[in-house]
Amino acid sequence: MSETASKLLSASSIIQSAKVKLKTVVDDVGRFNDVDGSEENIHGFDAAAVDGDDTLFGYAGTDENGNHVIGGGFLDVERSEGGLKGVEVLTANGEIEYDGNGEIIYLEGEANGVEFDFGPFLTDQVNLTVFGKATGNVGIGQDRAGAYGTLSVMEITFANGEPSANNNNDIGVTAGLALGIGFGLNLVYGDPDGDGIRNIGFEGAYGPVSGGFTSEWLGRQVVELDNTAIAAYNDIAETAADVTSGAASSVINAAAGGVKSLTGTIPGIPWG
Repeated sequence: MSETASKLLSASSIIQSAKVKLKTVVDDVGRFNDVDGSEENIHGFDAAAVDGDDTLFGYAGTDENGNHVIGGGFLDVERSEGGLKGVEVLTANGEIEYDGNGEIIYLEGEANGVEFDFGPFLTDQVNLTVFGKATGNVGIGQDRAGAYGTLSVMEITFANGEPSANNNNDIGVTAGLALGIGFGLNLVYGDPDGDGIRNIGFEGAYGPVSGGFTSEWLGRQVVELDNTAIAAYNDIAETAADVTSGAASSVINAAAGGVKSLTGTIPGIPWG
């Protein structure tokens, strides 16, 4: 093999190795802490080599739900053990959600100066921001709906632990106090532990005070109400079809189709 061919082969090997490393950083599932689910359509960079650590990072793209996301910053570290569970330094992220017609229905954003997460702390979670924080959302999203915003220089937030898929009756309580301002109210209906039961409640802020409450018991009641509404619709449609020998079934289907699922009208919420 000639010297030129050898150099070309070596250069090709180096380029291929670089491509593999770049792909690993960009496409790994769970590469970026603030992106949920698959990151197949997320592109960016991250200097950290450990899952749970984002260092000098940035990303943008579409998440697994079809929402546009963007974020970046200096440091975002997450740990599952007790004690100091997370640190964020100069980070920001945002999300845009769409309905089935491609119209924007929800906007959300957050920016952090220096933030620490501690837990468990007396069996609970404590979040401490010591150098600025801003949060905001507006619209009807996949896990909350409303208008909400906060801006603070310092902030401390308490939460009674984290939701668990091993418990089908999670209750969440949060309370916060800030050197800053906040105003707004959200209806919350997300499923943070992924057990199929949504945690329903609210979160609000007024002036320096914020707080919220969620319950999986409420989520179960909504699902049962939804199932009852569907069953009642089916019974009415079948009875009418029998009585009229099917002549009125198409009219009933058209009229009642909009209320077939009482709670299914909330965008992006698979209640069934």
